[in-house]
Amino acid sequence: MNIDQESVQHARDAANLTADALRIKISHTVTSTDRIPLRAKMIEAINTAQDLDELEIRLEAGKTAISQLTQPQVTELQSLSQKLDQQIISARLLNLTLSVAVDILESAVRVQDIVKGNLA
Repeated sequence: MNIDQESVQHARDAANLTADALRIKISHTVTSTDRIPLRAKMIEAINTAQDLDELEIRLEAGKTAISQLTQPQVTELQSLSQKLDQQIISARLLNLTLSVAVDILESAVRVQDIVKGNLA
């Protein structure tokens, strides 16, 4: 089955209009008993519009052409990946080092407070 984007857009717009019309009708409905089936229909219309949004995204994605990477591109990506891994490891080590330094300084402050308390 061939579905074009324009048809999907029209169907989505119709579902959104249906949901809007049901919202208006619900706001003018007096009893909650009458509102329940209207709300169910409104939710169904909203879900249909969302499904059509997803279908439209997939149709657009289907137009994307993918080509195989050349060997130099693969090599460059691998090199960049290794550099990124090294940067991540370096950042983690730096964070760990800073955390240890903060712990040491906090301990030194506690020791200083204890010494001051004993001298007083």
